[in-house]
Amino acid sequence: MRAHISEQAIVIHFSPSENPSSEEWDRLLDKLKSVNIPGYYEAGRRMRVLVDPEERMRVLIFLTTETVTVDDAISILQEWNIDVHDDR
Repeated sequence: MRAHISEQAIVIHFSPSENPSSEEWDRLLDKLKSVNIPGYYEAGRRMRVLVDPEERMRVLIFLTTETVTVDDAISILQEWNIDVHDDR
């Protein structure tokens, strides 16, 4: 898995075989302090999942004043063995 992070969002790229369980996603979202953003996520969701025609998957997590800082997010993603690219 790899992630690109900017001041606005985290985009995590992965294949279906790398897809963590729902419980693992929830733990990661809890650590990042991700919140639902009406109009950007489905009701009750804290991330958006996108699948391209080649079945590669992306998760989009917006960073807000309620989430952790970009630097903290980088550390958390690295703890989860996600290859992080800082695009700031």
